[in-house]
Amino acid sequence: MERNRLMILGKSKALLYITHSNLQFYTHHNKTPFVYNFQPDSVKDLEVLNLDKLKNQLAEFIKANSLKPKNLIIILSENIYFKKSFSVSGDLKTHELIQNFLDEIPIDSKNSARIDILNKQDKTLIVTNKNLYESILFILVKLNWHAFAVTPYEIFRNLITSVNSQVTANTLTPIQVQTIMSHSDIDDKHNFLKIKELVLPDSEKQQAKPQIKVLLILLILSLVLGAIIIFLTASGKLKLPFFNSTNLAQKTKSISNEEDLALLTNERILPTELPTTSSASTDTVIDKTLLKIQILNGTGISGQAAKVKDLLIPLEYKDFILGNSPIPPQTNTEVSFTENVTPDIQREIITELEKIFTKVISSAKSQNTYDVVIITGQNNGS
Repeated sequence: MERNRLMILGKSKALLYITHSNLQFYTHHNKTPFVYNFQPDSVKDLEVLNLDKLKNQLAEFIKANSLKPKNLIIILSENIYFKKSFSVSGDLKTHELIQNFLDEIPIDSKNSARIDILNKQDKTLIVTNKNLYESILFILVKLNWHAFAVTPYEIFRNLITSVNSQVTANTLTPIQVQTIMSHSDIDDKHNFLKIKELVLPDSEKQQAKPQIKVLLILLILSLVLGAIIIFLTASGKLKLPFFNSTNLAQKTKSISNEEDLALLTNERILPTELPTTSSASTDTVIDKTLLKIQILNGTGISGQAAKVKDLLIPLEYKDFILGNSPIPPQTNTEVSFTENVTPDIQREIITELEKIFTKVISSAKSQNTYDVVIITGQNNGS
């Protein structure tokens, strides 16, 4: 691990600009970028159609241009993300407008990634298809490249405007490249590589506060009403069929006498009826069909995630999300579970994974979008 860090630190920085139609590699030494144009059989409309073809084409391009592995900042051009600005007032109307904007974006929710840029007057929402940049990053990592940030061009707009540089979504000028490279220390909240979950918008938080207040008021009213009923019933002003203060007093006295007799005779009081015991297990029963399972291909071997899915379907698991892991490939297969996944289910999944992978490492994780996350590793040859 330490060696990898040293290798990353030893690489010079470069800029990768992703547009709707191509990839542009910028370095300090080249005035014009190296441009790789997406081929229609591998990438179309921001969707990766064939990962293996894209990998081979990109590897040939890098080799043909003698590009050495770099430490990349990846910039997404304006034509591959959706953006819209909203008031920071946080009222219900703003929340509605935000939700309408998100609903209109033609990106599957499992492939969408979002960051919010906050200003004094407004906040800008930026949403993109992470499938594209994650696939490209996965390929570059396999080729010994590294990326420390993926961020939209919008982050640098004001800086670039301040140096009187013409803004265009198709290419970057040397001044723009220099400006971005000199300000490449990106805040985590603007770095798609650091965003794990969507943060609850301020408007949604404001909407949740009144609901909490209503629940507290209802709880207090229930307690007060309960106290009044008990007081009136105990004083005889209110008679309920299931509550009789006289009978209760007599029963209490009878029990007290029995206890006194038992103390004098040194005998135990035996119950007149044996308590019934429940045969049901105290363990929480989890419906396997409701578990959300994410399977990430961690090696780049085509069809590996689908193979794991096919392995688990006969065991009655239903909800799967497949994808490619953006992290460097590893030999071990990693599987993590949230606390609501029972030990029996954990053992069952691990046992199945051990049938096809060399080594399986399991771990616990905090609550997340998925109950089970599997990152595949090296096959065992079966």
